[in-house]
Amino acid sequence: MSFSPDSDDLFNSSTMSFGEHIEELRTCLVRALIALVAGFVVGLFLGNYVVQFIKSPLEKALTEYYQEQDQRNLEKRLEEMRQAGATTSDIALYKQTIQNDGISPQLRYIDPYELAAVLHDSQTGSQQKEILTGQEPVLQMSEIEDFTALAKTLSDAKKASEASPAKRLASLLPKELQSLLEVKTDQWKKEQKSAFVAAINKILHQSDFYRVDDFENVSLTSELDTLAKMRSGDLPNFEVARLNRQLLTMAYPDLIAPYDRKSRMARLLLWQLQEDDERSRITSLNPHEMFVVYLKASLIFGGILVSPVIFYFIWEFVAAGLYPHERRYIYVFLPISIGLFLGGAALAFFFVFEPVLDFLLSFNAWVGVNPDIRFSEWMGFALFLPVGFGIAFQLPLVMLFLNRIGIFEVEAYIKNWRMAVLVIFFASMILTPSDPTSMLLMAIPLCFLYVFGIIMCQYFPKSRSPFELPEEVAA
Repeated sequence: MSFSPDSDDLFNSSTMSFGEHIEELRTCLVRALIALVAGFVVGLFLGNYVVQFIKSPLEKALTEYYQEQDQRNLEKRLEEMRQAGATTSDIALYKQTIQNDGISPQLRYIDPYELAAVLHDSQTGSQQKEILTGQEPVLQMSEIEDFTALAKTLSDAKKASEASPAKRLASLLPKELQSLLEVKTDQWKKEQKSAFVAAINKILHQSDFYRVDDFENVSLTSELDTLAKMRSGDLPNFEVARLNRQLLTMAYPDLIAPYDRKSRMARLLLWQLQEDDERSRITSLNPHEMFVVYLKASLIFGGILVSPVIFYFIWEFVAAGLYPHERRYIYVFLPISIGLFLGGAALAFFFVFEPVLDFLLSFNAWVGVNPDIRFSEWMGFALFLPVGFGIAFQLPLVMLFLNRIGIFEVEAYIKNWRMAVLVIFFASMILTPSDPTSMLLMAIPLCFLYVFGIIMCQYFPKSRSPFELPEEVAA
């Protein structure tokens, strides 16, 4: 018996009024909300594990990113070690430590004489005090701007009657070097120039080098406290030399370059386990940020945990308005839909995150900007991508639905496959962060699912017409 719209009401067999349907919907939603709240409470106890689970792919990607950065800098550092006179065994050990032992180096610079000052102040043992016996080379030959002018200045000052830093310096030089000042510097031998600089350095280490009358034309306002310490003998030898060197530069800025602390810095490699590298730690900028993230993670986990119960309540409401033969199709297609969604989400989390993060971080390396990622931003990304994959993986069921309501035939799906592939790639670009890696990792599986959708349309049994009642109802 076929059904005619003119002879009967399609919904005349319904046992519920409209008001009863609304009441049933309200009951369903209240039950689903109670289930969600219960899941959220459970999620609060397990939220930390959820946060760690979501955080782990990013931390792994950042660790690998900085490991690759260290590998890129490896050859540069090895060359620096060779130039510094490191032995072959030291270089091999350094290389092995980075590549095999899971330890990364951080290059830092220290002033060895500042370290010596700390040791001096702490009055440590004899081994540390031996460090203080060395004299810092406060003046190097390359720092003398005009060697000829300096020698002439010292020679003229030695003969002058008025006091000056140059006269004080010249009077403290050894006699053989004082006589050398009368000789043109282009006739000096290399050994004589070296001896001249060494003699100046020795003089600069003398705490009585500074005299008020000699430096009366030099503004020493900021150095007065230090000078007082020097006169009282409270400064270690290297600090005395450094201050005298600074005074001499202030007196003759055109002849002697400023004290170059950087060139005297010692390079120090600090080693740490790669998993403890601060650069790979995820940061938060607001005090409440991690609390909000924790609540979101707990809510999401709780929703996933009780999702079967929520789907059951929703299905209970929907099933009340369906014929038995229609419920049979729901039993078939609902598990397929849930499976496709979970499969797409699992693909995103377990197989897509890593290559997408590698691509995005490699782009950071290409433009020379180190990533500093906030966890709240990462969590939004970590949730958006799996949801986008799960929705996109509903493609076969959408194709089946459009086929069954008569919009597309199977032949049209097959004939227009090129256009379908174009649409798939366009949709993949919208549902992903638009980087090529995530777009391809979504589009390629969707192309196979498109084929699966054609197979479903071809071989799944067709439903009755909506105007044709089942036999048990028609009877």
